[in-house]
Amino acid sequence: MNRHSLLRQIILFDQPDTAWRHLADFPRLVNAPSVTVDKAILLHVLELFYHHQIDAEALSDWGDLIENSDELDGQGIDDYLYALANPELMGGLTQDSVGKIIMILQSEVAD
Repeated sequence: MNRHSLLRQIILFDQPDTAWRHLADFPRLVNAPSVTVDKAILLHVLELFYHHQIDAEALSDWGDLIENSDELDGQGIDDYLYALANPELMGGLTQDSVGKIIMILQSEVAD
């Protein structure tokens, strides 16, 4: 277990509460590479929401975390992160709106 693997657990919602508790045990490294959050990871998280495994607040907080953390790199999904972190500007996070994003991402990830 290291800081990088704990960050991956957090962004994948893989026992995130435990990962957050252990994250403090590992100091931040100045030149450590950031954890890349790509379209496949975004798709995974959106599917968690779509299948009611996380709620809209958790999804919005996730987008905000990725958007504002220098340890996480979401450059390839910036537009999606903005929409997730600012749901009130996008008409809210609903099953319908997230379902549409999932359909778009599935075609992009498959390419």
